[in-house]
Amino acid sequence: MTEAIVVKQSTEITVESLNSKKDLIKRTIAKGATDDELQLFILMAARKGLDPFGNEIYFTKHRNKDGSEKMTVITGIGGYRKIADRTGKYAGNDEPVFDKEDPRPSKATVTVWKLVGGVRCPFTATARWKEYYPGDTKGFKWNQSPCLMLGKCAEALALRKAFPDEMSGLYVKEEMDQVERIVEIKQVQSAKPTYDKENNEHKKVLRDSAKNAGLMEPEHWKKLSDLCHGIEMELIPAACKEFADNNLAEMAAKARTEQKPLTAGIFDEFEQPTATV
Repeated sequence: MTEAIVVKQSTEITVESLNSKKDLIKRTIAKGATDDELQLFILMAARKGLDPFGNEIYFTKHRNKDGSEKMTVITGIGGYRKIADRTGKYAGNDEPVFDKEDPRPSKATVTVWKLVGGVRCPFTATARWKEYYPGDTKGFKWNQSPCLMLGKCAEALALRKAFPDEMSGLYVKEEMDQVERIVEIKQVQSAKPTYDKENNEHKKVLRDSAKNAGLMEPEHWKKLSDLCHGIEMELIPAACKEFADNNLAEMAAKARTEQKPLTAGIFDEFEQPTATV
């Protein structure tokens, strides 16, 4: 009689096991990662015991408002539950409670239960729609399944509250959907129009601001237009006033001494205005 020998393959997630597949991870799962970011991702996956090849943990990057990129490691709600379950203290969770469901909830509340000293204790958290909805452009799943998506965010908050050591630094995908929206909004808000000396509307704004500051001659406007090229439009009035306040009296005195009109040449020695709002 021949006995079958079954070899059980280890599924333990370790730094060593992931490092042996480092090149594969970088090509397929952590595309665009620097060497340091890749190593950090591997360390976090091993620490959390989540398998990147099993879609339990993901590498992502988000663009900051200054154009730089920031690494973020995310998981699914199933990964969160797996981490909690391994502690031996996870005692389940209640279904999400919504303030309303039609057309969509404005908040969801979830209670997670944890054994503390042998006692089943509740940890409750609330997620609000306005804080997580990523906007209409990126919110297809949110509009399709609003209760499901917001409920996941509330459950993730409650799990992090119940298991802070195990969950720290790790977020579920639904929580991070709104990050790109926030970055986009900040980028739009920071994209202020700048003065273009070839733009007639811009030149009119500058001429009016210059007149209000006492700079009346076309030669002055032309020179000031050259000096102001590239500064923010909202700074034009303050720039003209600052320039006039700092230089007009000196220019007039120089013109009288030299018996010359206040022409554009008088401006040559002065720097671009630096007014701020």
